[in-house]
Amino acid sequence: MWQQPWPVADESMLERETLEVVFQVNGKLRDRLHVPAALPEDELVALARASERVRAHLNGVEPRKTIVVAGKLVNFVV
Repeated sequence: MWQQPWPVADESMLERETLEVVFQVNGKLRDRLHVPAALPEDELVALARASERVRAHLNGVEPRKTIVVAGKLVNFVV
């Protein structure tokens, strides 16, 4: 039986603690933010809405659709 000649990497070291998430309005980049990797989707959307750059492009209008790709982006369609 074949044995691996080196020790296996500690898989916990491969997990990221924070991620860079992109905030978009109508598919255009408006802001970026580093957030904890385990942040729930609803809190991620709340952070995106709180961003000054995103608010400036929303112009107080409620988005028709909110698209969230976990750990990557939040896009508001106006």
